[in-house]
Amino acid sequence: MKNIDEDYLFFCCDECMSCWKNENDLEKRINKFMQYSINFNFIPATEEDIRKHKWEKYKLNIK
Repeated sequence: MKNIDEDYLFFCCDECMSCWKNENDLEKRINKFMQYSINFNFIPATEEDIRKHKWEKYKLNIK
């Protein structure tokens, strides 16, 4: 997902709605927040966004 207010990407699980702000938090499963608690504007990350951040290994699918 992409925070459009501050222009950064963050991870969200479509199945459980858990989110993490960076790779370290995701890999260690720390500092989790829930997608429904987000209080900023966000959109799905594009393929280009994911490539730019080198996060392809985390991508399962893009709708």
